[in-house]
Amino acid sequence: MEVKTIFLILITVVIIVVSLSILATISGISTNFPDYLRNFVEGVYSTIFGKPYNICEAYKDKLISYGEFKTILIALKQNACKDEHAIVRLSFSLSKEDLKKLPEEIKISKRELVFFKEAEPFGVGGIIIKGNPGEYPLKMYDTVEIWTEGTPEKDILIKVIAKGCDPFDDVCDLACSYKRGVCDRECYKDGKKEDVVCDIDCVDVNGNGMIDEEDLDNICDLDCYNNFTNPERAYDPDCAKIKVVNPGLASSYGILGFCDPDSNGIRDGICDPDCAQRNYICDPDCDGNITEGNPNGYLDDDCYVCDKICNGFCSLACKASDKDPDCPYGFKGWNELEECCGNGVCGKNETCESCKEDCPSGNTCEDFDKVCCPSSTDADEYGCSSKKNLSQGEECYCDSQCNESMLCTSNHCCPINSFWNGTECSNKTDVLIVALKTNMKKVYSDSQIQQLENKVKEFIETLNKYEKLGALFLYLDEDKTSDIIGNKVTQPNNWNNIDGVLDQLIKKLNVKYLIILGGYDRFVQSPYGTRFPVVYPGISMEPSGSDAPYGDITGDYLLDIPVGRIPDPNNGDIDVILRALDTSIKLHKNGGISLKSYIAPIMACGGYDNRPWNTGKCFCSYVFGSSCQACGNCCGCIAPGETSGKDFVVVLAHGPGQEPCDILHGGCFISGTGMCRGSRSFGPNDISSLDISNSMWMSMACGGGHLRLKSSTSGSITMSFLKNGGAVFVGSTNLNFGDLGGCGSIPGGDGCIGTLYALIAKKFAVNKRLGDIYKEGKNEYYSKYSCAYGGSTYHYQINCFYGDPTLKIKEIGW
Repeated sequence: MEVKTIFLILITVVIIVVSLSILATISGISTNFPDYLRNFVEGVYSTIFGKPYNICEAYKDKLISYGEFKTILIALKQNACKDEHAIVRLSFSLSKEDLKKLPEEIKISKRELVFFKEAEPFGVGGIIIKGNPGEYPLKMYDTVEIWTEGTPEKDILIKVIAKGCDPFDDVCDLACSYKRGVCDRECYKDGKKEDVVCDIDCVDVNGNGMIDEEDLDNICDLDCYNNFTNPERAYDPDCAKIKVVNPGLASSYGILGFCDPDSNGIRDGICDPDCAQRNYICDPDCDGNITEGNPNGYLDDDCYVCDKICNGFCSLACKASDKDPDCPYGFKGWNELEECCGNGVCGKNETCESCKEDCPSGNTCEDFDKVCCPSSTDADEYGCSSKKNLSQGEECYCDSQCNESMLCTSNHCCPINSFWNGTECSNKTDVLIVALKTNMKKVYSDSQIQQLENKVKEFIETLNKYEKLGALFLYLDEDKTSDIIGNKVTQPNNWNNIDGVLDQLIKKLNVKYLIILGGYDRFVQSPYGTRFPVVYPGISMEPSGSDAPYGDITGDYLLDIPVGRIPDPNNGDIDVILRALDTSIKLHKNGGISLKSYIAPIMACGGYDNRPWNTGKCFCSYVFGSSCQACGNCCGCIAPGETSGKDFVVVLAHGPGQEPCDILHGGCFISGTGMCRGSRSFGPNDISSLDISNSMWMSMACGGGHLRLKSSTSGSITMSFLKNGGAVFVGSTNLNFGDLGGCGSIPGGDGCIGTLYALIAKKFAVNKRLGDIYKEGKNEYYSKYSCAYGGSTYHYQINCFYGDPTLKIKEIGW
């Protein structure tokens, strides 16, 4: 306890002595403390703090008074700071006249030895001030550095190293604009512009830290009203008021046509006429009501209408149900925006490929002498690559890097119509993949189309590598098609125009397989051959659609090449196409599609409509033989759940025909959530309850493959099947017909849909491609058989192959 007491006494003595010394210095009294006391105090201070007391060091970076400023000057003059510079902030301002009086006031120099513009010391014991220009070299809140230098007698040098401000002098001080809580009234004048930053401390009259109705003071500071943002969101609402009450004065001020962005979302009592328009600045006072602040009753759509597009702006009116890309959960705040393509900012996960509108922001890769290729090893933050104009055979990552008329296939540049076979460019196009860009753009964004193109490219490279098939993707209505055959599709909804272009391409490129991307509204089906030739009581037999003519090059009603279509609904669903391509890519990499497990839910073995239909029973006996007898475990009254996990499924059930809805209803296939034409049964949404991944289904239902009236995926079993991972779906776009009784000598028994499917499935063989099998089966049917209700052409035309016709059969289970 005694040691602590002694220690406290010593510290107290040190403080008293130091304080007295400072006070004496300030007062100008010459006070000499005994040497033994000074030495004792300095020794104690050094012992406690590890070094001698240094006033310049003690006051470093402190805000000091005028008295403390004088004390530091005296200490420097007496060499009390050793070699230490004093760096302090001033709480006062000194004019030139004040500074001239200072030397005599503290008795360290003479009036005539105060200098203001000199850069080097004179060595005469004077004061050299390197301060602000004008009448006040030292201003409030200036940070100054003070030290001594020169010979024979050291001068005191004072240098302003960071400017402050003095709000009480008679000049406008720019620095005051950056000082919190300080308003320089000389910078805040009505109708004047000093070219300084707008100071929120001046325009915020009520001092609540924001602009509102209480800040109107009849001063329109022109520095506070412009088209630029202010870091403090400072603006002057009085300028907007002048536009309303005195447009002529506003014109003379030059503020007409401006809507200050800092006013966004702020109620200040004035509806700015220039803000009451689409400019992504919301003026809540422009609410459509006639008031003193809005005499014209302006309504600002930026506040009260949700635009539902990506543009870096979310209106107050936006709700979650509006699904505005900038604020998908509704308005949360002006700065609480989601990243989306089109907002002018290249986001974290955006590139020149996924969002060319934003990446690079306001430019293109070509503006920087580059090309867009995010996958390239040298791609920059925007996805731009400097590798371009590459020649045949050179390594590439994107088509854009290759010379014109070349594409990047398997990471090598090759001419159009050829692909890299591992050692060189091979000139053949086995597979032609087609779409119509005009129709795609009606429902899909540029980023979605780019996503599709990337997936098609991956699919093509998979065909190159795993199947040794050359493939080419073309938009039939774009110039690349014209480059090959001299013309292109000019009527994207006219099947004759489309068919004429396809015929030329298929012949010119010697195409072996055709794949169409898109449903009916994206790539119209041909009505040719779909009108039923006889009247069927109570049923409208309007033409629906056929893909067969696109594969019939010679016009003899026989397929010359297989045609597969990957459809989407009329309102668009890019995921149907993307998932179908993903499924095919995976199957090609794994050696093909397996048909090892199989099942056939049919009618005539119990359940709904138990008439003696031969269509399903005769299919099973002809295709599966003794391994799957009719009305047994694998071919009979089978519920939907038993098809889950099966590789190959043939369904004989009733369907709705040409309808926007879809169900399967027959035999034991009668349970589900689908509703169509007044019946509830197995529908599109029930597909997701089954494991149909990588499987092939053949539907004998009426309209089982109909596209023309399907506006959404939820109305189509075909598209729900592909979206949930199914590989190939075969179905008809109109009514199918069968027969009652025995099988006789006709495969499939009925001469109609049962016979067509039996001929196709009988040709299944390992290592054969499904498209070739489908083509051979259809052509045999047309040549040999005829349905009593439609002749030989009807079922041939309305039946379609949905999926990838190049898939090989890897294994068969019967």
